[in-house]
Amino acid sequence: MKDIGVMVISLAFLALPGIIGVRVFRPLTCSFAEKREGWESFLDILLFSLTSYLIYGVALSVIDHYLTTGFRVTVFEKLRGLSSGNYVDVNWFEIAWVSLISVVLAFAAAFCDNRKLINRFGQRIRATRRFGDEDVWEYFHNSKDLDTWVVVRDHKHNLVYFGYIVVYSSTEKDRELIMRDVSIHEGSGGAHLYDASVVYLSIEQFDLNIEILDSLKERKDGKDR
Repeated sequence: MKDIGVMVISLAFLALPGIIGVRVFRPLTCSFAEKREGWESFLDILLFSLTSYLIYGVALSVIDHYLTTGFRVTVFEKLRGLSSGNYVDVNWFEIAWVSLISVVLAFAAAFCDNRKLINRFGQRIRATRRFGDEDVWEYFHNSKDLDTWVVVRDHKHNLVYFGYIVVYSSTEKDRELIMRDVSIHEGSGGAHLYDASVVYLSIEQFDLNIEILDSLKERKDGKDR
């Protein structure tokens, strides 16, 4: 039992870069709201860990080739030692550098995921026609066309909101929006009611319309988003 406990603790420290990478990656993408199985989270951590250690190892090999530093990756030797039931010391210097690589990797992976680069490449080579988002709601909010004033129509309450969308809910939740620099009008007559710096909206998906009008793109009046 003592050997098993030591092995588990040692593996946890060796997997720390992957854990950090996953913790950085998920809030940057829509995956933080997804319900994932335990084995899926384990695979995510394993993928980030192995990729980060691989990059670290390649970088050390290149540096050692030119500078003859004698640096080498020891994590694989430690894993062999653990599998044999031997106690291994944790190389904190190595884990710190690999964790830093994992953070950079998480930002790069989030960029690729949010920009749908894999799906765009697949569309270019005619491998898929999917745009990569969970549904049209995600696709719309990730569109570059949304970087402007929009009109949000709440049909149930007969209201129209005119402003910027700065935050939107994930696919599995209600249609929630946070808007900035908002002008609120009546839905039918169009009469101006009041203005608000920030507005939070929670609207049922069938009572909501979002429109981007060509005339609105010229009405930014210098306000920063």
